[in-house]
Amino acid sequence: MTATQPTGEQLKQDGMARAAAGASDEWKTAMLTCVELVARKMSRFTADDVFDLADEQRVPEHTENRAFGPVMMRAARLGYCRKLEEFPDTQLSRRPQLHASPIQIWESLIAGPVDFLSELGL
Repeated sequence: MTATQPTGEQLKQDGMARAAAGASDEWKTAMLTCVELVARKMSRFTADDVFDLADEQRVPEHTENRAFGPVMMRAARLGYCRKLEEFPDTQLSRRPQLHASPIQIWESLIAGPVDFLSELGL
């Protein structure tokens, strides 16, 4: 008998679970709160926007930011946001440590009415 090889999706889920297990509950809760706050303010956003708010709120940095993926997936399950499903659905990250790699754009499901004048700084 040969052992069944795990699928790519199974390996992805396993990796996300390991990353989430390595993060403190306090960090995960703080980052989920940041996702919710950003999603309430912006109709579209990226992880960069969430990390900007986390920096402003002095959320302690976590040594393994791969734990943020499960935070975003939880935010999606809670109905805060969903992955943008139109082109382009990614943009280049502003965070230097990501070397301008493409990151997912998320669509808020809880944003309030957009005030276009304030968005333009007027």
